[in-house]
Amino acid sequence: MLGGVAAGIARHFDLDPALVRIAFVVLALFGGSGVAVYLILWLMLPTDESPARIRTDSPTSHKIALGMLVLLAVVSLPFTGHAFLAAGPAVLIVAVIGALGVLLWRALGGQGSSTLTRLALGILAITGAVVLGLGAGLAAALGGGTVVAVIVIATGVALVIGGFMGGARWLIVPAVVMAIPLAVVSAADLDLTGGVGKRDYRPSSMADLRSSYRLGAGELRLDLRDVGLPAGTTALKLHVGAGRIELTVPDSVCVQSDVRVGAGEVDRFDRIDSGLDVRVGQHPRPAGDASLLVVNAHVGAGQVQIDHQPSGAFPRALLPPGQSSQAACVA
Repeated sequence: MLGGVAAGIARHFDLDPALVRIAFVVLALFGGSGVAVYLILWLMLPTDESPARIRTDSPTSHKIALGMLVLLAVVSLPFTGHAFLAAGPAVLIVAVIGALGVLLWRALGGQGSSTLTRLALGILAITGAVVLGLGAGLAAALGGGTVVAVIVIATGVALVIGGFMGGARWLIVPAVVMAIPLAVVSAADLDLTGGVGKRDYRPSSMADLRSSYRLGAGELRLDLRDVGLPAGTTALKLHVGAGRIELTVPDSVCVQSDVRVGAGEVDRFDRIDSGLDVRVGQHPRPAGDASLLVVNAHVGAGQVQIDHQPSGAFPRALLPPGQSSQAACVA
């Protein structure tokens, strides 16, 4: 229905065009190859009024078309077994390869549809914008926010100068594409420095307990049930750029906390706060001579969970009702 490819194949083999269209849709859903196959056949098949856009009687054309199909099959193969839908990564990969193939053919002097060429340019432009935006956001999250900001400002200055001198209006696209992820990373205070993965810490004494723990992206789990916290105040800083913090504290310790989550959830002793820019600060006083743990936790995007556990191996779900309350604090 776009270029008449399915209808042309159906007429050649005396089939219902709907069957051919269904076949293309199935190939597009399972691996994404149907999209690029359609575009390639759009170039190769003749129309009623003109010959094929790619001369199939040329050995070079045969090699180019065959190479594109083989490359398409190789790229799509890893995705076909996982039944990726049209929104999956296979379609994007295949679309980019198809767009590059179309533009390469036009650059070599081949004839082609102007609509298809504009579509190929649009696909590459959108892909480039997405890659640029993700790169700017990642660079900012990895500590290069100042550099990205300087580039955005320089682009803005060039736009202003171009407004007086004429031209350079296209610079607004990269400026906006870089500025949006930079603003998101800055608003969430997203910091991915500190490694990636899952970290489990269960120190056995105060000598093993660090004053701060940091993880770029992943899950940070800190269990303090084996640490005999001394009388007085112990300060602890936890930071995860994107992911989850799980802090387990002995029920004999009073916990003061200042928690911030850019986007996500704070679960503190079964009290849950969620949303954007979540800030939870609670500063109870320790009861009697109970130890006081002052926690400063920050997650750019994800969850912070702080819970009491007795000095044992009881999972949170098996604790008696009310066990996770701060019995060591003065209400």
